[in-house]
Amino acid sequence: MIAAEGYDRQHKQPGKRNGPLGHVGLEVLRALYRIVCHRSGRLEPSIDYLTGKLRRSRDAIVRALKALKDHGFPDWIRRTEPIPEAEGAGPTIRQISNAYRLCIPAFARVIEERIIGPAPVPAEVVQAL
Repeated sequence: MIAAEGYDRQHKQPGKRNGPLGHVGLEVLRALYRIVCHRSGRLEPSIDYLTGKLRRSRDAIVRALKALKDHGFPDWIRRTEPIPEAEGAGPTIRQISNAYRLCIPAFARVIEERIIGPAPVPAEVVQAL
């Protein structure tokens, strides 16, 4: 979050209200960090859940997710499921909530290493050496 806030402040254009991520984008990113299950890694909130949780419009959430994805913070997979009772010429699948993955852009890794320190060497690399 520190890297995202710093990036947003650093790249804000003079006279503009928000930076490239925007305050709604930062709220969405903060919500994603809070929602993720750290044990299993699952992160599957629906847009409706985010709109209710953050009290923002659907359009604001969608725009914020797009801005965050454009700058490398989250990525997602669009998921669908078959409709078992589908017959005839209608659709046979429907969209369910996306599966999100939180990423750390290259510029954020530099900030992270400055704050936390360098990442430890993986055990398999140590064993191979």
